[in-house]
Amino acid sequence: MAKKYVQNVHKACVTASVRGADGKKQEYVFYPFLLNKYTGKPEHTGYSTVDEAELKRLREESGVFRAFEQQRLLRVFDELPQEARTAVDVIAEKERRIYDLTVENEKLRKDIEAGGITQADVDKAAEAVRSQMTAALTEKDGLLDEKSKQLAAKTEEYESVVQLLDDATAKIEELEAKLAKVKK
Repeated sequence: MAKKYVQNVHKACVTASVRGADGKKQEYVFYPFLLNKYTGKPEHTGYSTVDEAELKRLREESGVFRAFEQQRLLRVFDELPQEARTAVDVIAEKERRIYDLTVENEKLRKDIEAGGITQADVDKAAEAVRSQMTAALTEKDGLLDEKSKQLAAKTEEYESVVQLLDDATAKIEELEAKLAKVKK
């Protein structure tokens, strides 16, 4: 079954219930985009994965799901949007593409050995595979550079927040000491 991606743009979790094939209640929880308030790192992207059969059952049986979908607070996508993909997802996708190209290259080599392809066909296919692999690797490197820059910026931001918290803590301690002197 094909996967579908459900985005929760509401500020709270949405829980939808349906009856499973065995007659038991089955709950689906759709989390919104969540950031950890201390680290600033995403805890949830706001996207949940369901297959087509589950989505059909949710639309048919769950009034909660239908209501939130009609209000456009739950949105269904065929593919995971680019902004929801983590660097790991993108890199894994590129590595899968590189693997697929390598397998295709090996298949072409076997066809050559079997004598079914001319040298011109081999050269043309090899150049196409090389250019696709180069493009995939270049894009992967670019994504890694971009994510590294984003990480450096977030680290710098985090360090400035920590410094502000340290300054605020010191000021609070100073004020508490002055208050203790005034109370005596």
